[in-house]
Amino acid sequence: MASGSHYKIICALCKKSDETKITGPLSSKGSISAHRNCLLFASGIYCKKSPIFDDLFGFEVEDVKKELKRGRRLSCHLCKKIGATAGCDVRRCKRSYHYPCAIEGHARTTEDPSKGRYVLFCKLHDPESKKPRSAGGKRPDLKRPERRDSNSSTGSSQGRESPVVLDSGVSTSPGCPVAADASDVSNTMNFQSSAALFWSRCNEVGWTKEIFSDLVSQLNSVGERVQSKEASQQEYDVALKVLGVSGQLPCIVSQLEQDLEKEEQDLQRKKATLRHAKAVLGV
Repeated sequence: MASGSHYKIICALCKKSDETKITGPLSSKGSISAHRNCLLFASGIYCKKSPIFDDLFGFEVEDVKKELKRGRRLSCHLCKKIGATAGCDVRRCKRSYHYPCAIEGHARTTEDPSKGRYVLFCKLHDPESKKPRSAGGKRPDLKRPERRDSNSSTGSSQGRESPVVLDSGVSTSPGCPVAADASDVSNTMNFQSSAALFWSRCNEVGWTKEIFSDLVSQLNSVGERVQSKEASQQEYDVALKVLGVSGQLPCIVSQLEQDLEKEEQDLQRKKATLRHAKAVLGV
């Protein structure tokens, strides 16, 4: 190494080198460097040794390497980059972050060092957050609007949960009624009206961005697992249904056919070139 040059230590979990009040100190052991808080709030590892006399705050190097491997399958809900090892403590929540991103995204952390408990809740599932209220101080009415057909039923909206893809391949959002028969014009119009009202209410309380941000994050995670061949059968099915609902599937199939045709043409040209070369060489 040239004289005067400096080796920059970078946290393996958040990819940052700064030591701040949020990250805590940065330390190294073996081939691993990490911030204390990035380690403490990583969902898949825990401290096994005394953090006082250990260069990696009591964490095993091999455990951290396994956590890094797990993080490669998870994209951060905030920055969308992979390596998100700090997950929301609510079991059904799929949001994961790099620890500094979690704090930037207004996640709440709770610590109990005496019990070795370090927990993170995303903004959506913060147990101490208050339910949103309208400007007049009243909670907004988020009940699902009534359907006008005789078979309709009412119920409360599921709030800030992400849109889902139904078995029929129709994408909708929790709390929005789905037209029972696509040929029934009246039901379809009611559905469109209800959907517009649902998103209008979400816009009023500032949920729309969160819903779509969460959806994009989940789709990115599914896409990464499909690409790495680590997806479950359900994830393969969801990925295909999303393509179908988006209307892009026919375009993708058409593009694949064009690519194959081009490859076939290229192969024919190469064969013709090879035959010509053989004829010239007399072989």
